[in-house]
Amino acid sequence: LHELEELFELQQTRYLEIGETRVEIKHLRSLWDFKATVDQEFDGWQKTLWHDVDTVILEEKNKKLRKQLKDKGNLFTTMKGWQVYKDIEETMDVMAIVLPLINDLHSDAMRERHWS
Repeated sequence: LHELEELFELQQTRYLEIGETRVEIKHLRSLWDFKATVDQEFDGWQKTLWHDVDTVILEEKNKKLRKQLKDKGNLFTTMKGWQVYKDIEETMDVMAIVLPLINDLHSDAMRERHWS
């Protein structure tokens, strides 16, 4: 575009929106990559055998992921309004509720009669 403006000896225009859009696309791509990481992590948890479940470790991982998401949102505040950000946040909120319940079910106090 700039070459054509030079060719016709026109004043070169600057499109600030293009720079802003590039920044937003970069952050959006980063957020989608983070969503893929979270989904992959949670899918791995679902494949864990019941006997091997350690909810303390899973809760710590979930907290770290939540912190990473909040850091991303604080770095680029527009991100918090995007649906993908809200979806990741909701997924982590659900996991934060489910993990303590799984911990209770995994307790040694649970006997066979509780499952019947």
